[in-house]
Amino acid sequence: MTITQAVILRTNELLAEKKMTKTGLAKKSGVSLGTIQSIYKQLSKGITLATLFLLCEGFDITPSEFLDSDYFRRVDDV
Repeated sequence: MTITQAVILRTNELLAEKKMTKTGLAKKSGVSLGTIQSIYKQLSKGITLATLFLLCEGFDITPSEFLDSDYFRRVDDV
């Protein structure tokens, strides 16, 4: 699994848990919906730390909470 795939899976998990949509996350985090969609389509080589921090703000969690997932323990491309 790639880092981007892990981010997508964790984001999906949090969207469901928080009953949010990608649009709602974009509004709350300040990350454009286009950027979120680009991550989901895996169009970029990865996600920046700044973007990850903004997504965490949108979810009202810390980066540590975001990364505290088995998804990130199975990342192959570091």
